[in-house]
Amino acid sequence: LLIRAAVPPESGVFGLYACRAQVFIAESANLRTALLRLHVDMFRFGFDHPTGFTFELCPAASRVKRLKELLMEHETGCDEQWPNIVLYG
Repeated sequence: LLIRAAVPPESGVFGLYACRAQVFIAESANLRTALLRLHVDMFRFGFDHPTGFTFELCPAASRVKRLKELLMEHETGCDEQWPNIVLYG
């Protein structure tokens, strides 16, 4: 999988997208593990074949803050009403 080759097992934020639309944004202490887990479970989260992913390394202390910034940029709320936001950590 490209995830194993391209994504480090480090702290950061990531997004999955399909056709030019961001469909999932989250944070994790281990980006590689989180993306591999999502690769296996993606149908459960309501999308079936993301066309790509992106990630940004950031320290653990600033991950949630950066996640909230990204959610605001993509006009997505970060509260319990959004079932597609999962915080791994």
